[in-house]
Amino acid sequence: MTTPDHNRLTAALGLDFPLIGFYDVPDTTPFAPLVKPRGCLFEHARDWRLGYSVALSAKHIGCRGAGYWLCGVQTRTTEQLVTFLREEEGLKDSEDTTRTWLEEQTPYTLENNYIVVGPLRSDSYEHLRTITFLVSPDQLAMLITGAEYRNAGTSVLTRAPFGSGCMQLAPPLEGADAVAAWISLTDVAMRRYVADGILGFTVTRPVFEQLVSLGDDSFLDKRFWTELREARMQHQP
Repeated sequence: MTTPDHNRLTAALGLDFPLIGFYDVPDTTPFAPLVKPRGCLFEHARDWRLGYSVALSAKHIGCRGAGYWLCGVQTRTTEQLVTFLREEEGLKDSEDTTRTWLEEQTPYTLENNYIVVGPLRSDSYEHLRTITFLVSPDQLAMLITGAEYRNAGTSVLTRAPFGSGCMQLAPPLEGADAVAAWISLTDVAMRRYVADGILGFTVTRPVFEQLVSLGDDSFLDKRFWTELREARMQHQP
């Protein structure tokens, strides 16, 4: 399976950071050049820009968060994790809230031997689980509009889940074929590794296919986006 061409979309939005794929693969060889995980997964943002991917496995997890949420490696007991999230970092209002939140979260289930995170490839589409755009708020607004383009319901498709930066890259419980999109890169702990003003927009394959198929009659080529870009240009220092 070939990855759908995204060049028209990225050009229309003025994206300059490569789209990042989250792959679940039996073999990392096709994804060279590779780097070994070091610390937070997002420390590799500079590597991604240079064309490198990072491979995670049960033996090479990088940080403990990625090990737990992506590779099923538990280096803390539940109570230790509750203490870390609540007492050390103050991310929830109480131990009970933290414990309940953890109970309701399901770590990603690794289907093959490795997770590879890096620039989107033209091949290996069958192993692609999510696609993440690193974007400005204006570009994020456009992508949310694209995700909602065919949504006739009263409830929005786009989510904004709380969680670690790495777990926000994994597909939802419904799987990689679910129609799902969410704002990502909102984990305060990892944001130091991306530029100020950059957020993530992570989508499953069906939403990605919808985004890259937006036609000439869509909002991509209409007045609102043109006027927004012109307004930003006028206010540049």
